[in-house]
Amino acid sequence: MAVRWLHLFCRTALVAACSCGAPKLPVAAARAQGMGGDEAPAKVLPLASWRAQDFVDDSRVDALELAPDGMNVVFTKLVPDTKRDLRVSRLWLADLAMRQQRPLTSGAFEEHAPCFNEDGKRIAFLSTRPAADASSQGSVQAGATARQQVFVLRMDGGEPFAVTALPEGAVGVQWASKNRLIVAARERLTQAELAQRDAQDRSVVVEDPVGFAAAAVRLFEVTLAADDAPSVRRLTTNVDTITTFAVAPDGDAIAALASRSPQEEIDGRVPPRAFLLDVASGQERELFATRRSKPSSFAWSAEGDYLYAAGNSPTVDGEQMAGVALAWEIERANAVERPIELGWERGLQDAHVVPVSGGFVAALADGVAPKFARFTRGSDGGWSKAWLTGTDAARLFEFAARPGIDTVVYHASSAADPGRWCTAGLIEAELRDERELEIVVPMGAGRPLAKVETLRFAGANGDEIEALLWHPIAAEEGRKRPLLLMTHGGPYGLDVDRFTDRWGYARHLFAERGCYVLAVNYHGSAGYGRAFAESIKGRFYEFELIDLVKGIEHVAAHHPVDLEALGCLGWSNGAILSIALTAMLPDFAPGSKLDFKVCVAGAGDVNWTSDYGNCRFGPAFDDYYLGGPPWRARDAYLAKSPLFHAERVTTPTLILFGGADTSVPTSQGHEWYRALQQIGRAPVRFVLFPEEPHSLQRLSSQRRKLEEEIAWVERYLPGLAKEATTSAATSAMREGSPLWSAIEAEAFARVGDAFGEPLQSARMNWPTKERAAPIPEVVDVDGLAIGRFEVTRAQWRAFRTDTEVAAGDENLPIAGVSITDALAYVEWLSRVTGARWRLPRIDELEPLVAAAPAGENTLDRWAGYAPSPEEAALLLERAVQELGERAPRTSALLWSVGSGPPLVRGPPGRRVALYDLGGNVAEWALDGDGGREEKARAIGGCAWQASDPGHTVRTAPHGVTGLRVVRETTKE
Repeated sequence: MAVRWLHLFCRTALVAACSCGAPKLPVAAARAQGMGGDEAPAKVLPLASWRAQDFVDDSRVDALELAPDGMNVVFTKLVPDTKRDLRVSRLWLADLAMRQQRPLTSGAFEEHAPCFNEDGKRIAFLSTRPAADASSQGSVQAGATARQQVFVLRMDGGEPFAVTALPEGAVGVQWASKNRLIVAARERLTQAELAQRDAQDRSVVVEDPVGFAAAAVRLFEVTLAADDAPSVRRLTTNVDTITTFAVAPDGDAIAALASRSPQEEIDGRVPPRAFLLDVASGQERELFATRRSKPSSFAWSAEGDYLYAAGNSPTVDGEQMAGVALAWEIERANAVERPIELGWERGLQDAHVVPVSGGFVAALADGVAPKFARFTRGSDGGWSKAWLTGTDAARLFEFAARPGIDTVVYHASSAADPGRWCTAGLIEAELRDERELEIVVPMGAGRPLAKVETLRFAGANGDEIEALLWHPIAAEEGRKRPLLLMTHGGPYGLDVDRFTDRWGYARHLFAERGCYVLAVNYHGSAGYGRAFAESIKGRFYEFELIDLVKGIEHVAAHHPVDLEALGCLGWSNGAILSIALTAMLPDFAPGSKLDFKVCVAGAGDVNWTSDYGNCRFGPAFDDYYLGGPPWRARDAYLAKSPLFHAERVTTPTLILFGGADTSVPTSQGHEWYRALQQIGRAPVRFVLFPEEPHSLQRLSSQRRKLEEEIAWVERYLPGLAKEATTSAATSAMREGSPLWSAIEAEAFARVGDAFGEPLQSARMNWPTKERAAPIPEVVDVDGLAIGRFEVTRAQWRAFRTDTEVAAGDENLPIAGVSITDALAYVEWLSRVTGARWRLPRIDELEPLVAAAPAGENTLDRWAGYAPSPEEAALLLERAVQELGERAPRTSALLWSVGSGPPLVRGPPGRRVALYDLGGNVAEWALDGDGGREEKARAIGGCAWQASDPGHTVRTAPHGVTGLRVVRETTKE
C-alpha cells in the first residue's frame, strides 16, 4: 500500500510560511521551557535568543505511515549529523497509545520510505546499509552493493535484512501483500557503461536518448518465502523512467507515471505517460491518454475499485509552470477517468489526496490559510465535501490516515507557533480526542516568537494581494523600525500560515533583532486559483514588483516602519525579484521612491539569455514567463535582465550560490558579481558553496549562509539590533584569546550583577527587592546542555535563602556543598522550572576537565609555582593558620566564576566558552548509576589543591566542593 501522507507543500525549493494572530506557545515548546503537563508551573525558563545554528540544528519528521491497526506509526526523522555535515534520515516507531517513541535503526546509514505490510508485522524501507546477505533471482544481480536497497524489519524482533541487492540500487518500495513487495529500480549497467567505467571515461553525452533508455527504471516484484528468502520477478520492460507508483490494496494492480524523455523537464515536448498495470498478466492500460498534463500522484480507494489522481491543470494543456491542482477518479474496471468536483475554484493546495474510508481527505488552496476537507462518495457516485473541524483543524500542515481505521496523525502549526504533532480520531469530518505526540522537539522551543499578522491590500491591476507580517519581537513604542522584505520562490510558490522558518528564511531571527519581516504572495503565486497563477505568463516582473512595492507601502501606512531602512532578501525566484527591486524598479513600478539599503540574493537569475541554455528547465521557464526564446523575444530578454541595468544599482548586495546549482545556474551569480564589482557603485560580496545544489544540503553551508546573511544585513540595514558576535566580526580573532573572551562575556546572562538566567516567581521566599533570582546559564557542548559556570553563591541563595552573600561576592562559586545538598539543588531546580536538571556524569565532566586550559585557579597559581605534594601540604597548613579554619569556604582563594581562561568548544559558528573546569572549586559528578550518592565524586582542580600531575584522581577538601549542572533535553 502507498504511504498515506499529505504534506502541505508550497511549490518552491525553499518554502516560505506565514501566519496571523498572537504567538501561541505549543505544548512541547512550553515543556521545554518548564510550562508543560498538568502540573501548575512555578517558573518559566528565560527565552534564549535566536541563533543561526537554531535553523541548522532542528530535527524533522519526514515520511510517516500508520500501522494497519492504528496502534503505531512508523516514520523517518531527519537529524543533523555534524560529523557527516548532513541531515541524516533514521527510522522510528511511535506507540500511539503510550505516546512513546523508539528508534528502529541506527548507524551511519540513510533510511527512507518506511511502510507496513497488510498485517502490520513487517516494515519495508529503503536503506544505504550493506546488503551483502541479500540474495536475488531473475533480473537482479546478487552481491553486496553500496547503493540504496530494500530492507525488511520484523516487528517481533531481529535485525533488518536485505531483500534486494540491485547493482544500481532501488528508488521505491511498497507492499503488495503480506509477503510481496513492489520495487522500482534501475536495471544493471549496460556493457557500454561498464566499458566506459573500466576505461575511467567520465565523459557525458548531454540529454542522450540512448543512455536515457538504458537507464530505465522498472518495476519488480519481490516475494518472500517462509524463511524470508526473496525471489524477484521483473514486471515491466519499459525503456523510460518510472517516477511514481501506487499499488492497489489487493496488490494485483499498479498505477504508475513514467518520464519518456531526457528533455521532459526542459521543454515538455514529450510528456510523461500514465498507465495501469495488471500484475498477473503484465498488461498495461494507458491513463489520461488525451492529456499532455498528467497527474503527478496516485492513491487507491479503500476497496481498490477506484484510483485517485491529482496533478496540475493549466489553461494550455502541457504547460509546466503554473495552473491549478485538481483531482480525478479512475474506475479500475475500465480505466476511465473523470474529474472530481471539489466545489472549490482554487483547487487543491498540493497535488495529493489521502484516502480514508468512503473517500479521501485533501487540503484545498485558500491563499495563506489552506483548508482541509473530507470528501465522501455518495450512493449515486457523487461527492460531498465537509470541512474538517476540531481544535487544530485550521492549522493542519501534515496529515496521515489509513482506510479502515479512524486514527489519524497530523502536524499543526502557524507562522507564530512551531506547533505540535498529534494523534486524533477522525469521526466523519471532526478531529476528536487530540493528543500530542512528542516525536520531535519543535523548532523554536525556548526561543521568542513574533506576532504575525495577515494583510490584504490592492496590488497590480487593483487585485487583492495577501501578505504576512512578522512584527518586531521587542519593538519600542513609537520608534520606527526597519523592514526586511522576504520574498518566496517559485514564482508558483506561496507563503502560508505555517511555521517553516528554516535556513532559507529565518524570519524570527530578524524579527527578534527589531525588524518587520514582510512576505507577499505576489501575482503568479499558487494558492489563489488558475487565473492568478497564470497572470504573469509572458509578463514576468510586470505585476510582481508592483505587488511588493504596494505591500511595503501598506505596512508603512499602518505601522511605524522606517522607509529609510528597507532591505530585501530571497532565494531562487525570491532572489530574482529582490535583485529586480534594486535594478529595475523604475521600469516596472514607475513613481516608486523606495530605496533598499541592503539586498541578499540567493541563487537568483540576472541574465535570461544565458539562463535559457544553462538552466535545466530554461526553455520551459523562459518561454513561459518571457514570451519565447531569446532569438524571438530579444527585446524582452534585454529589458528584463538585471545584468543590462546593473549601472543603476547602489544597494549593497550579498550573492549566495551553490556551486552545482542547475536550477539557477551558478554562472548567474558570477555574472552579477562581476557586473557590480566592475561598476563599483554598490558594495558586493559573493559566497559560493562548492558542490552544493540549488537547495543547500550541508549543515555547514546552511549555517554559513545564515551567518553571512546576518552579518551583511547588520552591516547595512539601519536600526537593526546587532548580534553579540558574527562571523565577519570575529574572523580575525583567535577564539579563547583575552579579547575574544571579553567580547564573549558581554553575552553572558545576568540578573543585575549576578551571572545567570532570570527566574521570576512570587512564590519564592527570597527578599522582595530580588524578585528575579538567577539560575545557571547552560551552553550546548555536543548536545550536552551544561552550565557555563559553576553554581554561584547568588544562584545557591535562590535555593537556600539563608545563604549569606556579601556585596561583590554574588559570582563566587558556592563552596562546601555536600553531594546530598548538590542533588537536592538539582531536584529543586527541576521542580521550580519544570525542566529536568541533573548533575553531570563523570564520563561527561572528566573529558572537559582534562581539556581545561592552563592558568586555572589552583594552588599553583597562589604559590607562584607547581608545588610538590610535600610543598603543597606545607602551603595549605600555613594558609589555614593565617586565614582561619574556615578559609576554604571563604572568598580568600576563590575568584569570581569566569575570571580565568575559557575552554572553547563546538564547531565553527557556534563556539561556546566554559569556565573554571580545572580550578576554583571541585565539582560533584555521578557515575551514571541513577544519582546514587555513594557513587559520586568531586572532580577537577580547586584553589586549595596543587595540580600534581602525578595523580589523575584527587580528593578535594570538603570546603571547596561545589557543583555544575546539566539541563536535560529531549533525546532524538
